[in-house]
Amino acid sequence: MAGLSLDEDKEDLVVLVDTAEGEGNNTFLCVVGRFLTYKPIRVKIMKERMTEILHPLKGVSIKEVEQGLFLYQFFHK
Repeated sequence: MAGLSLDEDKEDLVVLVDTAEGEGNNTFLCVVGRFLTYKPIRVKIMKERMTEILHPLKGVSIKEVEQGLFLYQFFHK
């Protein structure tokens, strides 16, 4: 079984940010991340928990861009 890696080939990853949800095209307020686990992620529950943990002032949009790869878009510095 191969180990989990942060070094996967993601240099060519292109993510389109939906500007209708935020205050303009603030891509500098975006983070792409993944969970290093073999267990499946329950996306709805993960979104609820991450919102509770991060507690952003103006909200956060969490979208799955690929299986296991998530885009976190914040609307406030």
